[in-house]
Amino acid sequence: MTILLFELGRGLYALPLVQLREVTSPGKLFPIPLAPAVFPGAMNLKGHALPVLDLARLLDETQAPARILVLARELADLGLATGATRGFVKDAELPPEICAPTPDRPWRTLLREGSEIRLLDAKTLLLRLERHFPA
Repeated sequence: MTILLFELGRGLYALPLVQLREVTSPGKLFPIPLAPAVFPGAMNLKGHALPVLDLARLLDETQAPARILVLARELADLGLATGATRGFVKDAELPPEICAPTPDRPWRTLLREGSEIRLLDAKTLLLRLERHFPA
């Protein structure tokens, strides 16, 4: 599996490349009326409004947005505001399924060259996001 590494807060995070459509620079954000605070706004992406999620805020981190990771269409029409990207890792080996991702902890921890990488799962992130919308 190929993963994209990016900074978020004081940590290094990743998403599987198959869960992403593209990576872009943050554009001007337009407010989304009545949206939860985790949505700083929507941006214009090739003529379409793309809601942007503040991934740092969702995961209780602090990070000024440097990049927008656009999720694959089959997952959601959504951009994730993150810190700077740090490149790709090909053939990333997943740890054993000791602890599968949950909405409370939507990542698995990988160790690579002495660094801890939190490998996120976009589907689990979307479940965590549901908490910000009243039933």
